[in-house]
Amino acid sequence: MSKKTSITRDARTGRFVVGRQAFAAISAVEGLHMPVEMAADFREMDRRDASPQVRRKVLSGKYGK
Repeated sequence: MSKKTSITRDARTGRFVVGRQAFAAISAVEGLHMPVEMAADFREMDRRDASPQVRRKVLSGKYGK
């Protein structure tokens, strides 16, 4: 059986926070999978400890319309 994932709620805003593993599990049910190239991009940004702003800029620049 696969590792269980959890979805938490932000105490300040009340919004749900879905982590990367939980999002992947939900997407898999819908038949959606992250491309290998995008997964490599995420690993590289994790290695560099990139800020959320940098991550958004990189991903929107590379994959945005």
